[in-house]
Amino acid sequence: MANQLPFVRPYIEAAAVELGEPLTAKEVEALNLFQDLANSERLSLRYVMAPGEIVFFNNYTMIHARTPFV
Repeated sequence: MANQLPFVRPYIEAAAVELGEPLTAKEVEALNLFQDLANSERLSLRYVMAPGEIVFFNNYTMIHARTPFV
């Protein structure tokens, strides 16, 4: 997932601005760590799906993304 955000960080940052409560240094540090862990090869599962296959993910328990496909 290199160069991909595993979560919508810009929304988190925009919400802080909108609320007038900038993220603290600790919160930015936590987001950086979360992003690094989510993008870690060690914690990633990659696979290729065949036509007709389907995978279900629970958005409350798993971070997921996909790469472009044809």
